[in-house]
Amino acid sequence: IGASMCFGSSPDDRILPSLSTEVAVNGKGGKANQCRLCDCDGVFSVFFDITDRINAASAATPNAKPDDLAAISGHAAMPTAPPKKAKREELLAVAVLKSQTADNEDCWLMVKRPSKGLLAGQWEFPAVCVYTSSDEKKNGKEKATLNSSGTAVPFVDETTRAKALDEYLLKVLSSEAKSPLNGLPPGVAKRANVNESIVHIFSHVSHTMW
Repeated sequence: IGASMCFGSSPDDRILPSLSTEVAVNGKGGKANQCRLCDCDGVFSVFFDITDRINAASAATPNAKPDDLAAISGHAAMPTAPPKKAKREELLAVAVLKSQTADNEDCWLMVKRPSKGLLAGQWEFPAVCVYTSSDEKKNGKEKATLNSSGTAVPFVDETTRAKALDEYLLKVLSSEAKSPLNGLPPGVAKRANVNESIVHIFSHVSHTMW
């Protein structure tokens, strides 16, 4: 409220902002398409509407956080941005594997994402999720350490990440092999570890990648 001035659709309102302000404050010559706050009693009606909504929501959900109730009630009473939901946190173990063809051309191992969901059908380096905050919420556990962007996620040790990634890579390579593999190729099994994570943030999920 107060960050901008709401005018009616008439060109006169845009040419004569003082007239539009007079309409909003004193209710002279009000327009049907003005926003709710521009009514002569707009501020008071919205204030009491929010108060009533908070009281009703508090009675219905006594364990809810007061800040959440206020944000939701304010959004329902007037056109403000809705409160943002916390992003889901996921920790991924990623493998970047390169080989060379007989012509000495570099080749990179890529896998195709599922046909549905985030980045559906796109290609990426092999990756396996070793932690998701969705499980933490289900189990009622607290998050632990901070990643490189300052977001709280638990630390998953290198051994655990490597084991999960080995199992996934064996599955991927076996699906392309003519005969089942008993283990990973030596070059894949002895890959170097990167000791610094990279964070990529989407609209609803944050990926911490090792």
